[in-house]
Amino acid sequence: MKTKKLIITIFGSTGDLTARKLLPAITNLTKNKEISKDVLILALGRREYTKKDYLDYMQTLTSSKLDRDFLEDHLEYFKMQITELNDYHSLKNKINEYSDRNTQNLFYLAIGPELLENVSKNIFESKLVEKLSDRIIFEKPFGHNYDSAKEINQMLWQYFKEQQIYRIDHYLGKEMVRNIVNLRFGNKIFEHIWNKDNIASITVLAKEEEGILNRAGYYDTAGALKDMVQSHLLQVLSLIVMDTPLENTSEAIKDKKLEVLNHLEFDSKLSFLGQYEGYLQEKNIPATSQTDTFVFLKAELHSKLFENVPLYLLTGKKLDEKKSQIIIEFRSVSNQLNLEKETNKLYIDISPNEGVRFNLNHKVFGLNDESATSDMKYSIKDNLKDELPEAYEKMILDAINGNNQLYVRWDEIEQSWRLIDQLVNQELDFIRYKTFDELKERIKKTEKIDL
Repeated sequence: MKTKKLIITIFGSTGDLTARKLLPAITNLTKNKEISKDVLILALGRREYTKKDYLDYMQTLTSSKLDRDFLEDHLEYFKMQITELNDYHSLKNKINEYSDRNTQNLFYLAIGPELLENVSKNIFESKLVEKLSDRIIFEKPFGHNYDSAKEINQMLWQYFKEQQIYRIDHYLGKEMVRNIVNLRFGNKIFEHIWNKDNIASITVLAKEEEGILNRAGYYDTAGALKDMVQSHLLQVLSLIVMDTPLENTSEAIKDKKLEVLNHLEFDSKLSFLGQYEGYLQEKNIPATSQTDTFVFLKAELHSKLFENVPLYLLTGKKLDEKKSQIIIEFRSVSNQLNLEKETNKLYIDISPNEGVRFNLNHKVFGLNDESATSDMKYSIKDNLKDELPEAYEKMILDAINGNNQLYVRWDEIEQSWRLIDQLVNQELDFIRYKTFDELKERIKKTEKIDL
């Protein structure tokens, strides 16, 4: 456990991300002795709150009970206007009151993109970030297209060193996403079959039952393609199909992920977007909105490893279930014994039931000689004594420790936006849907895919 003092300053501290994810994550990390017990959380806001007022309000934003005893001891609410440079001098004085020469600062910018440049400039000009050990976590979205993302990154490089910049994609902190590299490269059984000769298709999906809830302001400017595919799904796909890294380091893995993004090509004729019926009636959504709430993409990777293997990305709202999953379907057996009931499939279940399943063909138990299929499975919940840490716990801990493996490098963001811009310019088919069955029916007219 680190013993030096730690200050975590949260910009956007009155938002639901702070209530639902950040405060519980910091609480758990401290109580589990993963970070210094001498941690101070500075919650910045413009409202006239006492600490009690602030914590009372934050509790209304989450259904989980906040640890009030811990937060009473470790949190201070600091009133300021984050757009006003003069207020940063008071913030710096507050930080200095608690600091000694070894104190580490982590700044978490849980703010909208419209505030990013102003706040970054104010942090720089007030000299809040002076040491390489001081770090800043930036939440997505990183722009709305390639040009805007490039502008944001150039701005960040103007004010901060790359070692201080942590571009978060919380999906990479999920347990089974973090497990992909171990599963692929830590098991001999996969070493010689993870290729086009043995794999028939790969699907990465993230389905949601809910609609947009209270995210209309952001969601209608982004949509599923920019909100989910540009970051989460492309990152997961890259880990699944990348070549073997030269070494087990953050930079080597990111180099191989970038190669995937550079050689990925989408089939615009077989890809399409959708919008659920009722979206236009959601609060604060324009009646003429063409924002996509569903995406189905078919892609191909131009590489020796996976040439001509169909790669599928699927995500959407108001679908049949909430589930995130990777499905690797293997090719049929090459013999003529007729014992294959189904093709083998490897399921990497990201959520809600984290684990791995592999379906095997076997004889029906008993006197019957017919073939059947059963799952061999490993469930994290069945093998974990304690509660599984949230993705944000891992991401915050890694930022404090200077480990950026689960954070996204600029060139990955750059190329992923180029891909998304290409899809936007190709004007994919756009449909409205009532049920997921309608979408499945359309997909299965051209694709052999397990949904």
